[in-house]
Amino acid sequence: MAHATQPLPENDRPSSSSIRGVRSAAAEKRPPTLSTVLAPERLLEAVSQHIAVCVTDSQGILLQVDERISQLSGYRVDELLGKSYGLLLSGGEMEQSNRAFWQSLAAGRSWKGELKLKNRQGEEFWIELTATPIVGDSGGVMFYVFSQTDITSFKQVEAALQNSEDRHRALMEQANEAILLVDMDGWLVAANRRAEEVTGYPRDELLNLHMQQLVPENFRHRLLDLHQEVLEKRRDAFRGGMLLRKDDRLVPVDLSCAVIESGGQRVIQSILHDITERKKLEAELIRARVVAERANRAKSVFISRISHELRTPLNAILGFAQLLESDEEIPLADRHREEVSQILNAGWHLLELIDDILSLSSIESGGLRVELAPVPVAELLRECRDLLDPLARERNVTLALMPVSENLVLVADRVRLKEVLLNLGTNAIKYNKINGCVSFSVVAETERVRINVSDTGIGIRPEKMQHLFEPFERLGQEDGNIHGSGLGLVIARRLAELMDGNLGVWSEFGVGSTFWIDLPRARE
Repeated sequence: MAHATQPLPENDRPSSSSIRGVRSAAAEKRPPTLSTVLAPERLLEAVSQHIAVCVTDSQGILLQVDERISQLSGYRVDELLGKSYGLLLSGGEMEQSNRAFWQSLAAGRSWKGELKLKNRQGEEFWIELTATPIVGDSGGVMFYVFSQTDITSFKQVEAALQNSEDRHRALMEQANEAILLVDMDGWLVAANRRAEEVTGYPRDELLNLHMQQLVPENFRHRLLDLHQEVLEKRRDAFRGGMLLRKDDRLVPVDLSCAVIESGGQRVIQSILHDITERKKLEAELIRARVVAERANRAKSVFISRISHELRTPLNAILGFAQLLESDEEIPLADRHREEVSQILNAGWHLLELIDDILSLSSIESGGLRVELAPVPVAELLRECRDLLDPLARERNVTLALMPVSENLVLVADRVRLKEVLLNLGTNAIKYNKINGCVSFSVVAETERVRINVSDTGIGIRPEKMQHLFEPFERLGQEDGNIHGSGLGLVIARRLAELMDGNLGVWSEFGVGSTFWIDLPRARE
């Protein structure tokens, strides 16, 4: 090849005077002209302040080199003069860019492009080079002027960006969700494997589509709105979208969108989550809920009717038993009086059970309404204490009411809250020890008020705590001498929840229990 030619002999190589031209004596006497001011060496010096410049002969042999070339290459100027420019090229002459460079020089053409060079230490760096031929009087190329700019930093940034984009593409391809990249005009520019599966289009067809071709017609205006909102960073997600597949089947999707840089351009990255299975599950849940609600209403109607049907004969039984017990004209014998007493106890227990079932059924069916209003705490607790006092005296249990501010007010349905507190207080007395104690105390916070009902009773075993609020669960007291339906705490908790409150318990077996209800505090 032409560039492999040996350097010209010293007597055949152009001298610096042939480059500068011969100055005649007459010319020296004339005033300086533009051509003399911009002599080649001065022009070279001026240009080299910004770019590295060197001059070669037509074969690429270095004839003149500036200091910037020396700094970039690590060679001294005198080490470079007379050497082929190929000394600086990295990768040898067979590199594609190098071949194009040498072929242009051999053909006497100008050349512009990027070259990878190596310095004296073997370290590589990049330059952008323009090779300009200088033609002699005979029409042949006498010299080449190489102007070079170091672009190593730019190439490093470019490589980092390329690596970043490669990683992004790899992650995008491995993603389990469909990912589409859309340009600013709405045309698809990239898609991953999962996008092909969800849309039904092969990738080459997908990348010739506009985003509006992937949605049904009635969704297109919403898609355009979303596109604009994402560009303006006012929105980054869309729920309940619909994708139109190649086979015209509609697929429900959720979208997450973001504006990113890819391949040197701004694009919208759209992540499509196929929610077909979720929609099926939601439909099944809705159907199951409808069936359950229908069954629950039927159960509530059945319970209500049965309870009312039971009340009628039960009231008759209780009424006649009371007449027998209170008849002074024909008093009962002691044995008969005891039997009538058992009838009354069983009847009242059954009536209490029916009332509880009716209350629970009403709550579960949504038929029970609460009327929330300010309730003075101290006043309500005194009422509850007075109503519980006879039962406490009967069972030798002390009732205590801890000091409560008269100004403390909470928000609740007064009747229902009273029902809950009486239930908790009754249980605390019934399941207490002889000569035990039941206390009411209050903890007031900024937003909430908690009323505690504490007892010194038998407490609850830890393994039974999880069953405490289950219907008809009496925690092993079914065979005891204390009557109960196992529904009181269930009803109390449901009522607390209806009043935007919570009902909970702390208990230690053998020590006692504290049941509490937590409700909103009234604003002053």
